[in-house]
Amino acid sequence: MALAWRRDGWTVEFIPEQRGGPPTPDFFASRPARRWAVECKRLERSMYAVNESVHGARLANPVHALLREAGPPLVVEVVYAAELQDVPDDYLVDRVREALAARRGGWADATAIGRLRRPDAAGLQQVMARDDVYYGSKRMIQLTARALQPEWDYSFSGRWTPAEGRPFYATDLHHASVVGWACRAPRALEMKSGHFRRTLVRAERQLPADRPGVVHIGLETTGEARVDRERFMANLIETWVYRPENRRFRWANVNYFRSEVSLERDTNWDFDETFAPLKIGRHTTPQPVPGQALVAIDGPIRPGVFF
Repeated sequence: MALAWRRDGWTVEFIPEQRGGPPTPDFFASRPARRWAVECKRLERSMYAVNESVHGARLANPVHALLREAGPPLVVEVVYAAELQDVPDDYLVDRVREALAARRGGWADATAIGRLRRPDAAGLQQVMARDDVYYGSKRMIQLTARALQPEWDYSFSGRWTPAEGRPFYATDLHHASVVGWACRAPRALEMKSGHFRRTLVRAERQLPADRPGVVHIGLETTGEARVDRERFMANLIETWVYRPENRRFRWANVNYFRSEVSLERDTNWDFDETFAPLKIGRHTTPQPVPGQALVAIDGPIRPGVFF
């Protein structure tokens, strides 16, 4: 972030953190007659989202056991309408068992909507004929499931042959099951979107009151239009209604990063970046680094998110 300000013509001064001392920003930026305090945050998953992922894996594990023992290779996709912490441990495996017995492709009830489908064996075999694939990796899951929902959590299980000299890589996959899930419970969405506001509160406490302050937030986005739009609008509303205690807090600048999920070689680091400046409170202070990209420094940057 400091390099981004330097590229825009600002002089940057880092502020050493003092253990046990008062909260401080990451750096000061200055120009003639202008000066800013800058705090940087990376918006990682909230503890609620982490716990939700753990509960989802708890529900998925019995499904993998069922399919390993007697079931076919299968991809199970679930959208929960209830918070995962409230879903009984045997709910998902019971629904899958019932659907297999009745030869149904899915189910729908008050707890969740689910779908069962076969994995993409042909695509997987085509790639593994020439490549060893890291067992349980996103690439293996994508090859097996044929398509991933970027904002979903996934669990994978399979019988496989380790590659010679590369024990964590599979040279052959004999049986695979994938369980993917998302939660659309209103309280779950509220808890996850509230993480942005809590990040603003923590960052604001590190800004001094003797100069205007800006908080830069790096956010890894899913790239799925509806989810990104909902999250962006939730973040925008949070800044509209946010009332800072520090009246010099002016802007929250969000840099959204979207990884390019591709099966092509040498694309592990491909991603898109967009920039969304969010005004804090009512003021006329101009944006200090308009349209500022962190990484994509060649050419113009697209504003907003990936709609």
